[in-house]
Amino acid sequence: MSILPQEVLDVIIDQLSDDLQMLSDCSLVCRRWTSRSRYHLFYDIDLNNGPDILNFHKLIASSDSLSVFPKFLHMNVDVFIIESDFMAATMLAATITDILYLLPNLHSLSLEHEFQIDDERFLWTESTAIPFQHALTHALRLPTLTSLALLGWNITPLCLASILAHGQALQRLALERVYVMDAQDESPFCSPAPNTLLDIPVKPRIHNLTDLMFSMDLLDSNQKTFDRLLSSNFDFPLDKIRRLTLEGSRGFTPEASSFISRIGSSLEELVLSPCNLALNMSTLQVADATSLHTIHFEFRHCVFKHLRNPTAEGGVNIFEWMCDLLSTIRESNSLENLIIIPLYFRIGSRLDFSITDEEDAGWKALCTLLTTTKFMSLRHLDIKLDCGETAGKPYGNILNSIMRSLRSTTDIDVCISIKGNTLPDHNQRH
Repeated sequence: MSILPQEVLDVIIDQLSDDLQMLSDCSLVCRRWTSRSRYHLFYDIDLNNGPDILNFHKLIASSDSLSVFPKFLHMNVDVFIIESDFMAATMLAATITDILYLLPNLHSLSLEHEFQIDDERFLWTESTAIPFQHALTHALRLPTLTSLALLGWNITPLCLASILAHGQALQRLALERVYVMDAQDESPFCSPAPNTLLDIPVKPRIHNLTDLMFSMDLLDSNQKTFDRLLSSNFDFPLDKIRRLTLEGSRGFTPEASSFISRIGSSLEELVLSPCNLALNMSTLQVADATSLHTIHFEFRHCVFKHLRNPTAEGGVNIFEWMCDLLSTIRESNSLENLIIIPLYFRIGSRLDFSITDEEDAGWKALCTLLTTTKFMSLRHLDIKLDCGETAGKPYGNILNSIMRSLRSTTDIDVCISIKGNTLPDHNQRH
């Protein structure tokens, strides 16, 4: 091995990137193997409990050479809040804070927080865990940090703005189940406190943001997170967003359409993943997204009202919902790709992949819409069946039969796949 160039050794070790035990063994063989092995071992770190956090901190604090390897970090910050032992909680808080200071080459940071007290979620304010917030803003100033995900946070607008203001290199921001609350909405167990972060600029300066993921699970009529993000006081940057992902268990309200309109012509890719479609929900408007070239519809997590009916809980037929949304696209548009991931029905211990009359009519209505002149630019329709090949083939074969009319009358390339493997239409004319 000593005669092999380092580049060749690195390529060999790269083949073991998914085998943590083998990488650990390789890191102990010799000095020439150590660096590349550690690169893969510490590349993506997931810390979900106190012992993991303490052990990881002990490792990287013991050697400057280790702290340069982590690029992706996911950390559950509940642990230092819910720890019943005050001394242990204090130690965990200091450890989590120190970890953020010790990692100079982070590319992606994901912070999860789901803590609740008496069914009330813990509220992060400007005065909550101040050392941690300062450490977080330090991490956001890293020129390498291009992705930030906040999961399950209950946070005031000023606190969120103060944190995001430092992410000048951010290109991707995910706000998943993040609930932005005004000061008067604060939880009863978290009293208002004076702003202790006045030295931190409030206006966001994340000018490079191109990918935004937003979950609306906690959005309701009284506390509209969209309104807060779109307010002039928050000054949320939207003019460069290229990819927008919207998820939610309560459907997509008119505020979602306003959000898309504010992004406007810069939006190129839209991902919609509803868990529920409200009965009185207005049609999602995408007319202002004139540069939109790709739309994803993901129904894998959608709650259906009837077992074998494509009507989601709340009373909206998913095919009508898709067609209504697509109808809002302007006559002159750039749409080239349409991706649909349908939902499957479980009956007992098995999945049912037969197509009901309602589904058959829904797919045919979609095909009819796509044959209109408005969709002349559409090149690809991908229907991805997220299931095993044996179970999904019957559904896919029926879909292939339904799609033949679309294939024969348009130039659209219809691809039906199961776990990434294309299901051929044996009756398709060549």
